Amino acid sequence: MGVRSTNPTQSFIDDFYRSGTDAVTPFSPAPAGLSASGGNIDGATPGNGYKYHIFTASGALTVNSGDGDVEMLLVAGGGGGAGPGSGGGGGAGGVRNITGIPVTPGPYGITVGSNGSKGNPGPGGDGSPSTAFGYTSTGGGGGGIESGTASGRPGGSGGGSDSPPSSNPGGAGNAGGFSPPEGNPGGAMTTDNAGSGGGGAGGAGGNNSQHPNPPVSIGGVGGDGAPFPAYAATLFPTMSSTWKNAVGPTGLYGGGGGGGSQNAPSAGGTPSAGIQGTPPADGPGGGGDGDSGPGDGSGGVEYTGGGGGGGARGYGFGGPAYSGGTGIVIVRYQVS
Repeated sequence: MGVRSTNPTQSFIDDFYRSGTDAVTPFSPAPAGLSASGGNIDGATPGNGYKYHIFTASGALTVNSGDGDVEMLLVAGGGGGAGPGSGGGGGAGGVRNITGIPVTPGPYGITVGSNGSKGNPGPGGDGSPSTAFGYTSTGGGGGGIESGTASGRPGGSGGGSDSPPSSNPGGAGNAGGFSPPEGNPGGAMTTDNAGSGGGGAGGAGGNNSQHPNPPVSIGGVGGDGAPFPAYAATLFPTMSSTWKNAVGPTGLYGGGGGGGSQNAPSAGGTPSAGIQGTPPADGPGGGGDGDSGPGDGSGGVEYTGGGGGGGARGYGFGGPAYSGGTGIVIVRYQVS
């Protein structure tokens, strides 16, 4: 190995060229023998060069030795759907992928956001934020309902509305004001007797609509989840099959909840259009189905931050609403 020149001019030149290279390809130090504990340590075998710590409940990541940079997926709790009677779907919890977080030995507290409650009766409850390393993702906004608070609630992603948009729009997304955004707004109401979809991390919630024959109102679809391939379901063998199906091979998190639909007897139970914006086979991101009544909707999938489905309006009944899904925090760092 050569000896560095003691010539001040040469040292300046060396530093200049090195800083120029670093500006093109930013320097990101690999952890120096980083050893940490906390959460559920999971990861594909034989692995992809990273070690993962999965937090499905609040706790702490403890760096036992070494230092360097870690990165994380920070997902807040999803908002609950509104009901009974045509209610808006819950907005997804905010989803943020943060890299280049420096750590040294010691504990780092992690809070996993809880899910928003279902609104039976009334509007859906907001999800709770997730926090770690000084960063925050905002809980999803609860869905609105005409007999209560008709506007969707703001949040990481906003809840769906259940009243005309001129006076009660869907809830605003990205309530934390982050860049890139943590989520999207909920849908607006364009017809009566159905709720709009909650916003998702990857797209806005859908507006409700009118089915012409038979004339029934259909709930808006929930917004798509956002893909994070570095946190795909295929990397986590010990997680539940329900979670894996929701997250899928592209790593979708934060799907919005579908809005509740109207059930007309002549329709024989119109299937709800209030489902996630991505077909289930593709991994929708954990948003719950809107109810078309009674009782055929679903809640947000646990540990995805998905929004809960809204309740249905029918003749002689009011279909229930559903709770959002809890959040999740996943920390990873290079080991090879």
